[in-house]
Amino acid sequence: MQFSFAYTHSPIDFYFRQSPRDFVVEEVPLYPFSGEGVHLVLKIRKKNCTTFELLKILSSHLGIKEKDIGYAGLKDKNALTIQHLTLPLSVRKSLESFTHKEIKILETTLHNNKLKIGHLKGNKFFVRIKKLDSLNAQKIVQVVENIQKYGIPNYFSYQRFGKDGKNYLQGKAIAEQTQKVRNKKMQNFLLSAYQSYLFNAWLSLRLDISHIISANPAHSIAKALQIYADNLTDNLKAFIPSLAIP
Repeated sequence: MQFSFAYTHSPIDFYFRQSPRDFVVEEVPLYPFSGEGVHLVLKIRKKNCTTFELLKILSSHLGIKEKDIGYAGLKDKNALTIQHLTLPLSVRKSLESFTHKEIKILETTLHNNKLKIGHLKGNKFFVRIKKLDSLNAQKIVQVVENIQKYGIPNYFSYQRFGKDGKNYLQGKAIAEQTQKVRNKKMQNFLLSAYQSYLFNAWLSLRLDISHIISANPAHSIAKALQIYADNLTDNLKAFIPSLAIP
């Protein structure tokens, strides 16, 4: 899908390669952990593995099912990421012998409930870019100032859609009940990919409409919007039935 963007600045030249050294993501919990309860909370630092791979490694070592492990969100593979997990308190002893070259347990505490998807306030990011000259550095400063003032449309990125970018097609098939996935977490992930695809399509259309409104005098906006709507594909028209101009 070709996305529309909010800002139309000239290209900014720099070098970035997503890696654990240059891309760091730290999860911000939704609430403070109580320090008591029947769930063991782990603060984990990992690199070069997905959250699903992390769950598989832990469940195998601890002898529990992946569904017994709670998490608030998925984190990138090609990055250094920090996130929280909850485990049954019964595995505390087995956890003492856990070692892995890509995974480190930073902290442990207790809490009353199991973590579920969405139990996070957000994520903090560190991104290192290279080969940036003074002109392009100034462009970045200007863009950041605009973002601070007006905000930025937040598309779901490629990691939501899988290596081939087609996870959403499986999610669509699940939503239309033409495909079934036995693994509940994977089914929910694929459905989420489809939701993300639909959101991105809607957001791109919303930006197009904003650009049309800002670029045309008031008396021409209705006609410009109608021309735009008439040229949309049928799939995209389904997102904006209210675009029809009387």
